[in-house]
Amino acid sequence: MKKMLASAAFALFAATACVSVEVNEAAEAPPAPQTVAFNGLGVLAPPPAAGSPQQAGDAATARGPWSAERIAMAAADDAVDPWKAFSSVMGPDFNAANYPATKRVFDQIMAVAGPAIGATKAQWSRPRPFVANPAQPTCITPSDGLRASGAYPSGHSALGWAWALALAEIAPERADALLHRGHEYGESRIVCGVHWASDVSAGRALGAAAIARMHGDQGTRALFDAARVEIASK
Repeated sequence: MKKMLASAAFALFAATACVSVEVNEAAEAPPAPQTVAFNGLGVLAPPPAAGSPQQAGDAATARGPWSAERIAMAAADDAVDPWKAFSSVMGPDFNAANYPATKRVFDQIMAVAGPAIGATKAQWSRPRPFVANPAQPTCITPSDGLRASGAYPSGHSALGWAWALALAEIAPERADALLHRGHEYGESRIVCGVHWASDVSAGRALGAAAIARMHGDQGTRALFDAARVEIASK
């Protein structure tokens, strides 16, 4: 009888221990963002040359016209903020505090794409529309820093498209709306008068390449997996 009780007690202890281990493993934080080398200079061709048909097309697109509502959206999209940019699709509670695993994905996107954006802008130093044409209206009051920074490629468009691609992957049931919103976010830079259309196209190409590069990194894939689980649980 004592042996039977002892065996039952051990079995209960073992079962409890297994449950404890499983809970602890499930509660582990996802890996921290990884360092991933990404050379944006190998992705993009140079911007359209001055006087080229492509530049003429950019100039024509920059003239609009745009509705007051669309200009207001472009002004709101000036913020480099994925939470604000995609809350219309993901919901009003979409913020860093509620989605820590998704925040790690956004942090990784900035860590990978940010340096590439800076390097490509510095490579070409293309004047922005309102610099090339002082009569070009803008949806914001340009700062001296914005005026001095290169237009090609659009950093907002690179990040916005990378955010959209990442969110479409981790929240596939909302993919169409997320990709539409990411496209709008880039187009806002044209509406705002701070980027040429070819800047925005190049930005999207750079953002997509950054996501592709991240998918080749095991640590980054783990971040995506954790974010997918997080969003599915909401």
